[in-house]
Amino acid sequence: MVPENTFIYSSGQIVFLRKNPNFAQTENTNSMIKQDYLIRMIQEIVALLVNALLRRKRIRQEDWSEYDAMVSQLLGLPLSQLQTVDVDELADRYAGEESGIEKMELASLYLLRLSEETEGSIVFKSKLRQDGLRLLKRVHASSNTYSLQREMLIRMLDHGE
Repeated sequence: MVPENTFIYSSGQIVFLRKNPNFAQTENTNSMIKQDYLIRMIQEIVALLVNALLRRKRIRQEDWSEYDAMVSQLLGLPLSQLQTVDVDELADRYAGEESGIEKMELASLYLLRLSEETEGSIVFKSKLRQDGLRLLKRVHASSNTYSLQREMLIRMLDHGE
């Protein structure tokens, strides 16, 4: 039986953790942990979407339905509303949040994904693509982090590839 405060790495290294009696886990600490988890989850979905768009890779419909549900939950709005909402309104919605940039990036990539898969109305497809690109450029300009994937996707979309 492994003691409660033991952590075993995949390499087999064993680390014993001791609780610090002077450390009180606060509500702020819990909030920070949840926020970090949320940001990492968004980043994973963003990376998947960027790779799918850059490589024009097809993903199974079953997987998309799972991603759709996660995206809707993370963004806090139904995906049908995301397709019709104004880009500036969407940016304002997430501007005050800690993970606002990540959510805007996720929304932009989702719009771009929808534009790739939309068949029929060329006008609607073009609107989704322009909105996604505009939001992605806004994220790129205001983000504190540099993303080569983001920059390459913007270049590809600007040149109409």
